Amino acid sequence: MAIANSRLTPPEAARRAERALRQSVEIAEQARALYASRILAGVWIAASLGPYGAALHNGAEYHGRYAIAFDDLVAFHAGRLAILADTNAGLLAFETIPSLDEPRPSSARSNHIPRSLHGSPSPATTPPTSPMASLFAIALRALAVSPQVAAIGINCTAPSLITPLIIESRFGHSDRKPTIVYPNSGETWDPATRNWRGHADSTQFGLLAREWFRAGAQAIGGCCRTGPAHIAAVARAARASIPAASS
Repeated sequence: MAIANSRLTPPEAARRAERALRQSVEIAEQARALYASRILAGVWIAASLGPYGAALHNGAEYHGRYAIAFDDLVAFHAGRLAILADTNAGLLAFETIPSLDEPRPSSARSNHIPRSLHGSPSPATTPPTSPMASLFAIALRALAVSPQVAAIGINCTAPSLITPLIIESRFGHSDRKPTIVYPNSGETWDPATRNWRGHADSTQFGLLAREWFRAGAQAIGGCCRTGPAHIAAVARAARASIPAASS
């Protein structure tokens, strides 16, 4: 009896991945055209790229301890960079970088598109004074001097941990680069039950966003489990912060 194999071959998977990367930029271009018809401000398209391993099979964040050679990591990122360099993306956003090695290949000068790098420096249960936060400081020093890095980002971290990380990101050479943050909702993933725990409070998210603007964040958004209510709260915080920033 013949059984059809539904798994994609590596060439087919590569073609689909390339098509998805290109289409993501094309969709963003359509949104930019719609926005440009309503307002005169310029809009940049940031093509989002994740790390080599984004999550474990149980839904937990990937630890970044890849069982591959460094040259293979470089080749993985180089292939995606080459595709996006041939699109109209204005910059690249490397998101949820879990290790210190990964920014090295992803910020290599393989093309002329500027990048922002976004890390998850500490899980929701880790205080900012932990060794993980110290690794964040080490990564900042390495990225701050790179001419290819256009901004430093902090993403998918509990809202309660964001302020000290923003302050840390503004120290030293990194104060020359914008700081971008988009935390998660503050809920935590339980891999045993495969459910989210906690409560997503958009009002508190907005109040913290005011604090993040005061601490030096230039752009704020939302990551896992945030929704329109969170972004609306951030927009209100941004409007409230503009007079203070210009005075």
